[in-house]
Order: sequence, then C-alpha cells, then structure tokens
Amino acid sequence: MGTESTLIESGINLLLTGMIVVFFFLLILILSIHLLKFFFSESSQQLTPSAPTHSTDPSVSKVHERIIKEVMEHRQS
Repeated sequence: MGTESTLIESGINLLLTGMIVVFFFLLILILSIHLLKFFFSESSQQLTPSAPTHSTDPSVSKVHERIIKEVMEHRQS
C-alpha cells in the first residue's frame, strides 16, 4: 500500500509541476506578444506619415456600396 500512495503522490506532483510550467510559458508568451505589438505599433506610427482615413472621392464610395449590396444579395440566394 505504501508504494501505491507514493506513486500517486509522485504523479500528482508531476502533474502540478507540468501545469505550472505550462501556465508560466503561456503567461510569458502572451506578455511578449503584447509587448511586441506595443513596440511595433509605436515604431510604425513614427515611420509612416499620417494618411486620411476616408476617401474624398464619392464615386469610389458608391462603387463599394454597390459591390457590398451585390455580395449580400448573392449570399441570400
């Protein structure tokens, strides 16, 4: 009986150790992704000049609306 409980305790310890390692790996991965995103978003804003976010040409907007309307009609049929 003593050997069996020792094996169970060892298995539980190994399981918990593995879960802690995976948790910290995922935590470090998520933090590094956010830090890299923050770093590259700051550097890309400095390198590129600010461009207007909307089109000033109304005909392009009408073309986009027509394409979207046709796509939506095609999806419904």
